[in-house]
Amino acid sequence: MKLYERCANDIAELIRSGVLRPGDKLPSVRDASLARSMSRSTIFEAYYLLETDGLIEARPRSGYYVRSGRMATALPEPCDSTPDGLEREVAVGQLVLDLLGCAGRREFVPLGSAFLSPTLCPLKRLARHLWTEMRDFDSWHLIEDLAAGNESLRRQLVLRYAIDGMAVDPAELVLTSGAMEGLNLCLHAVTQPGDVVVVESPTFYAALQALERLHLRAVEVATAPGRGIDIDALATTLRQHRVAACWLMPNFQNPLGSLMPQENKEALVAMLAEREIALIEDDAYAELYFGARKPLPAKAFDTNGLVMHCGSFSKCLAPGYRVGWVAGVAWERPDIAARVSLTYNSEVDHDFDTVERGPLVDPDGPGPVPALPLLEGTSTTTVSTPESWNLEFQTGVAADTLVFGSIRWVEWSAFRVDPRQFTTVTGGGLVDLEDTTT
Repeated sequence: MKLYERCANDIAELIRSGVLRPGDKLPSVRDASLARSMSRSTIFEAYYLLETDGLIEARPRSGYYVRSGRMATALPEPCDSTPDGLEREVAVGQLVLDLLGCAGRREFVPLGSAFLSPTLCPLKRLARHLWTEMRDFDSWHLIEDLAAGNESLRRQLVLRYAIDGMAVDPAELVLTSGAMEGLNLCLHAVTQPGDVVVVESPTFYAALQALERLHLRAVEVATAPGRGIDIDALATTLRQHRVAACWLMPNFQNPLGSLMPQENKEALVAMLAEREIALIEDDAYAELYFGARKPLPAKAFDTNGLVMHCGSFSKCLAPGYRVGWVAGVAWERPDIAARVSLTYNSEVDHDFDTVERGPLVDPDGPGPVPALPLLEGTSTTTVSTPESWNLEFQTGVAADTLVFGSIRWVEWSAFRVDPRQFTTVTGGGLVDLEDTTT
């Protein structure tokens, strides 16, 4: 038991035994800190725990008081969820639209959706900063920042990770339009239609939306309000299903608000690494913590580049700015990293299935490069390309991808090319699209 939990238990016992009665004022954080020889942050966390349990309440400019009446009795914690463990298709589109329609009405408190009240945003201060920056804005940044995003913002994000003791390579960080684009991009990068994805029970409705859009199947895993997803139940699920990815919220899960203990995060990452299963970590609520230190994400324990950490400022600073990012996709995993580098074409669907995919070799090397999909019942055709296309292949990228310019991942279907017309590439890695593109 942690120090602040012991302190909270001591005070709770005084309340339950009647020593502290409803309406009694608790010592101030400073006085309690001196009396108990504890730091102020420890006392604050203890008081917050008591407040969460319904035993005390904070009064503005006055302090903490024992709650009166029925509120002095802590409500029982909700039971753990008990999903059936079956994988199934997802169909929630209309339900989500109805929910969002209600959330936008001012007379409602949107308990069904975790939107920050616009009255809490420092909009005037943000507007002043934005005006100051735009006054001296170099218009060339509109072009220079197209690929990976603004360099200054990426550097600041890397520094934020460093403060938490996490080393993130700037080359492994991609800016996105809010966390949702990053989450969708990661999901698209590591799955194919029909794949199974693990989600918490209950889970964030937008996760189900993403699965539905990409024609993926969901399997729910039991989740506790106090400690997050059940690690043992997850292990059972991984043995029973062929899971392609996990979409989880270890910190302040939506809608339960649960915080996964650090040892569980370590066990989670190790379990998925052993099976080489990608973890898409939704950490959009990371800043909504109490205490002196922000809880570490699961990404902090990743040594294999399989945890894609998605963050945002939408839930704590400025929803309308849509500033999000994906961090820490190690380049040792080029099959994931190259796809996550794309932020402009995340809606491309898989329009054809491949029977065989040959590994890429050095594009500058001699001989044919087996980079295109070999489809069933087709013949091999060797083709070349005019220099005007200036297309290039990147070593280690999946066989149905191209790399060119600022767009890092484009599937063949995006070119409206009939892939049955060719399956190999001549030396140099160039493809003659000729009249097949329009």
